Amino acid sequence: MGFCVVKASCKQFFRRIIIKQKIPTCIMNYRCDITQGDRCQGCRFNKCLLMGMDASLICVQNTEDLDKFIENLKEYQLEVIAQYYEQIAPNNDNQLDYDCNKLC
Repeated sequence: MGFCVVKASCKQFFRRIIIKQKIPTCIMNYRCDITQGDRCQGCRFNKCLLMGMDASLICVQNTEDLDKFIENLKEYQLEVIAQYYEQIAPNNDNQLDYDCNKLC
């Protein structure tokens, strides 16, 4: 398993979400452009998951509720990743060929 450097503000944000055990939502259907100026918590949290942040590595007192939340979060993370790849990889192969040829 690889580790990478994460900004302190992102670590703290992710840790707070895990401790609260409540996944934030987005009013824009998770299509916000996450930049430093954008503070959509739902999209920011999803980006944390896409970048591979792991809730099981957060040092907090484990409880049964937290263990269940983390287990559910792993399933949610897989859904987020699948949705992300669905957005960036079109289902239409002809469109993909067209886009690739346009780039070349």
